[in-house]
Amino acid sequence: MPRQSNGDSLEADDATAGSFDDQSGLGAIKKQYRSELDTLKEFFPDWSDEDLVYALQERNGDLQTTIEDITEGNQDEHDWHNRAS
Repeated sequence: MPRQSNGDSLEADDATAGSFDDQSGLGAIKKQYRSELDTLKEFFPDWSDEDLVYALQERNGDLQTTIEDITEGNQDEHDWHNRAS
């Protein structure tokens, strides 16, 4: 199985996020917000880790605001793809 630069396994879902991972240190951000990310994954299981981490990072790790913004439609899934282009 391919590995990311940080040594983590590269899963099929993560393949499209390579440029985001390389540019932003996604692994480090995931570690920083691990508990918040786990909670978000429970609420939004269809969202990728990258989308949830981006939404969380945009709100400085504020879990409550992130949940509210996603629920109210103020954060689109894959929004970071649009901004990175």
